[in-house]
Amino acid sequence: LLQVLQGWKEEKTQVNGVHVSDRASQKLSRQEIQDLKMVFNLTDNEKTGYINETEARKVLRILGFTADYQRMRRTLKILGHPDAGNVQNTSKVSFSDFLELVVEFEGDGRDICEEIEQGFKYLDCDNDGKVTFDNLKKACQLAGIHFSHQKLREMIAEADTNGDGAVDREEFTKVMLKTNLF
Repeated sequence: LLQVLQGWKEEKTQVNGVHVSDRASQKLSRQEIQDLKMVFNLTDNEKTGYINETEARKVLRILGFTADYQRMRRTLKILGHPDAGNVQNTSKVSFSDFLELVVEFEGDGRDICEEIEQGFKYLDCDNDGKVTFDNLKKACQLAGIHFSHQKLREMIAEADTNGDGAVDREEFTKVMLKTNLF
């Protein structure tokens, strides 16, 4: 396993403007890489291009993987992180490394990105790429869920970070990942 992991670390391909290993580009579709990039960027609050081990494990778990500490530590060490698993948790995980972790843990979990996408499509009744008050109201009615108009407006307002009065795919994903409501 060590030889295989070291071998694919060196080979990089560009997918959607992101350098990824050949192994990751073979195992993950362009859409999956794009979705994972969005999830990674939402986790990288300071926009440094890196997340720490704890954040990486948390995201993997949110995505439905059973990312145990020991296996993740071993994988990061193989990827060239000598300080992986240290007490201060200072090992920086790049997006490329994050993809390698996803590939390593693939098969251990469900496709959360797909579940979130399906949820968004369900709520986006008119297929315009946004969830509006009317969309949310209609989806709740179809599901037999009853919320006051005020509560529905509050839900939209809470998720609407760009102030356009609707929730786009990225805003929806961000809320779902923060709340684990999938």
